[in-house]
Amino acid sequence: MARIIYGALVESIRGSIGGTTFQKNKYGYTVKHKPNMTKPWTADQLLSQIYFTKAVRAWREAVLTTRQNWNTWAATNPQYAKHNPSAQLSGFACFVKWHAYEFQAGLPVDNSPALAIPAVINPVFKIILAAGVLTLQHTWTGGAEDWNVAFYLSRPFGSAQNFIGTKTRYIFSGTDATASKVITVLYPAKFGSLPALGDRIAVDFVEWMESGGAVITRQQIIVTVTAS
Repeated sequence: MARIIYGALVESIRGSIGGTTFQKNKYGYTVKHKPNMTKPWTADQLLSQIYFTKAVRAWREAVLTTRQNWNTWAATNPQYAKHNPSAQLSGFACFVKWHAYEFQAGLPVDNSPALAIPAVINPVFKIILAAGVLTLQHTWTGGAEDWNVAFYLSRPFGSAQNFIGTKTRYIFSGTDATASKVITVLYPAKFGSLPALGDRIAVDFVEWMESGGAVITRQQIIVTVTAS
């Protein structure tokens, strides 16, 4: 998908031509190719859509005070569209984006998000395979559990493979507190088997404010499986 900026002679194009669709939404104009569907959505994709839909429904069912609180948060802490940095997100968009991760973690609606955004701290990861037990260790220097975190992992990468893209799958949610999570069952449930020592695994993580509001852009890193 590409973002379009029109000039003085052409103000807009909408519709489809030969499999290419021109469209407009509140965040700007886009053009994208309509691909042939080669496979159905994965279970993770379906769940993501369910959480997104649940978040939209939660906004519709929210009382006026809740909507006003989120509109105030969005005005106080401007957030911008992923594909159009000049388009500011509304209170509704911030609510839905934040709650999609909240619901994925099994957490409730936040009716009054905190206006102050806490400091963001990046972790150091280790993936440990010892005696058949697979563990994801995440260390946060100074972490104060101000952020919830969704963790995603990939299948083993080849030695020359460095592009992560969308190859990771959701594994579990936690916080920005240093911890070790045993994923001996969770990892094979997504990928069929445990990795081996020396395998390179992509780790994605998304942080969202524990007290409602901000969602930090997904970050990615490749980690080698070690014995300790």
